[in-house]
Amino acid sequence: MAVTAVAVLFPELIGLLDLPVWLLGLGMVNFFVGSALMVHLTMMGPYRRGTFTMVPWALLNPLYWVLHSIASYKALWQLLTRPHYWEKTAHGLTQETHADAEPAQEANHVS
Repeated sequence: MAVTAVAVLFPELIGLLDLPVWLLGLGMVNFFVGSALMVHLTMMGPYRRGTFTMVPWALLNPLYWVLHSIASYKALWQLLTRPHYWEKTAHGLTQETHADAEPAQEANHVS
């Protein structure tokens, strides 16, 4: 994928990669066909369930993949620079307490 991204974003650098043109073409076809198939498959789930309003959201899949890449590079950087650091999600921000929740019904309660 990196070679395809370089070929698309910086076509003048293709000569520096020293790869055959057919290999770059095959990589680009693989990238675009694979991405289109994944978007299509993501569209089929909501379509077959009848939730047609969700189908266009599948077009955002490539953006989702970019966000995954950014998160992966961030995690790798943190692993290399701060190996024992754990970026945890803050929980417990709700104002509801356990006393506010309804009591659970006992399943084996005999009256």
